[in-house]
Amino acid sequence: MSDVLVFDYKQPLQHLTAWFLSDRGVANIRVTTDEDLKDVASKQHPKVVVVNTTASLVEVADIINRAHAYDGNPFAIALYPQADSEADQTHADLAVHDVGDPDGLVHLVRRALKGELPRNTDEPESERRGL
Repeated sequence: MSDVLVFDYKQPLQHLTAWFLSDRGVANIRVTTDEDLKDVASKQHPKVVVVNTTASLVEVADIINRAHAYDGNPFAIALYPQADSEADQTHADLAVHDVGDPDGLVHLVRRALKGELPRNTDEPESERRGL
């Protein structure tokens, strides 16, 4: 079982993200399709979901909203190349735009696992979960 799920969607922003995490001692599962994301998340109940993509803002927001709806409402990190104002619209708990420092990402994932990072509260949980 792994507490971190890395979703390399379409064209990832940072290649080898799952490998960097594993190499630094952060166990994770990497998926590359929507079906695998849903299947693995429903079985593993991750604490952190990393969405790694260069897809459109609309697609990223949809993935993040679905990730928040999984059991346990995992902390969602978006590796996304847009400006802060656009990335904030993804509803991610944390948006990372500069992926030039893989160790920095590892540190952020570890902090998210420990519950040390604030959650994005722009959207009520009832709306995230479709209630």
